[in-house]
Amino acid sequence: MRGWMTACLMTGAMLVGAPAEAAVKVAVVDVQEVMEATAHWKEAVNRLEAERVSRQAVLEKKQKELRKKNDQISAKAAVVAPEALLEEKEQLQRDAAELTEAFMQNQKALTYLEQGVTDMMLTRVNAVVRQISVQEDYDFVFETGPEAAPNVWYAQGKIDITKRVTQAYEKAYKDKPLDFSRFGLDAPPGQKK
Repeated sequence: MRGWMTACLMTGAMLVGAPAEAAVKVAVVDVQEVMEATAHWKEAVNRLEAERVSRQAVLEKKQKELRKKNDQISAKAAVVAPEALLEEKEQLQRDAAELTEAFMQNQKALTYLEQGVTDMMLTRVNAVVRQISVQEDYDFVFETGPEAAPNVWYAQGKIDITKRVTQAYEKAYKDKPLDFSRFGLDAPPGQKK
């Protein structure tokens, strides 16, 4: 907290102490808003959700099969000696452990996918922000941050370049969808492979 306040005070001192002829030009951008406004991000969110649902369905099917095996073993236990079911019970435990591992690996894979797609989008948005910053001669462009934990507490609307960044992104990347193939996912329908 102390470091944050020091940074704010130093920034304020730089802005106040700057000579009039060297005025600092500042802008803000809401990166999350930019991402959510783009067709590429909407497609990515839909693709990730479809992947999550697909993977989840496979695991739930396996889980259902294990429950069925468990019920069968329980039914046999009423009429068969416990020693006769020992091998089946041990196999069921091994299968259950494998399923638990598969659930964890699935979550890791989905997290990897989400992070990778997010990083691709952020790289593109960053390139657009840099291009606008150079074109419009901004000294600083700050990310506003989420409403719950803002990076910028207040900014006049005239320095918000979010809409310009969104428009520039759509123009620069219109025919360049995100590349899902690097994550082992097929191209969506209508996209070249």
